[in-house]
Amino acid sequence: MNTKPILFQGWCGSTATNAEFLIQEANFPKDCYFDKLLVAFEGKYNTVIDKDALYACHGYKSLGDLQDSLGKGLRFVSCEYSPLLDRSLYLYEFCSNEEDVILAFPVSGERHLEIYGVTMHGTLVHLYDREFCCK
Repeated sequence: MNTKPILFQGWCGSTATNAEFLIQEANFPKDCYFDKLLVAFEGKYNTVIDKDALYACHGYKSLGDLQDSLGKGLRFVSCEYSPLLDRSLYLYEFCSNEEDVILAFPVSGERHLEIYGVTMHGTLVHLYDREFCCK
């Protein structure tokens, strides 16, 4: 029986360079209600991802288009870079009451990725951690 809140499902999209994550809200910590997810991805990807690189490498013109096409139950909100953490931070909000939610995220190079639940009060709760390599 799986009790993890987030599971890596594999590669998706026409270029197979987009990671697919199954978000299982039923497995979130019982005392937490999240209205957003924050993806912290190692490295600086500009304040807004370079649209040409996103399209050339992953097949989409924006993170919103990627999520709308391959994901389910989340909407891309914004992106910014944290020099303190050396992480690009991508914010998504839940937009439906689906039982299982899919996050589609572009991954390339050897990068560390973390996913946090964000409560209505702005508290971050660590849900997932993975080092990606080979893609």
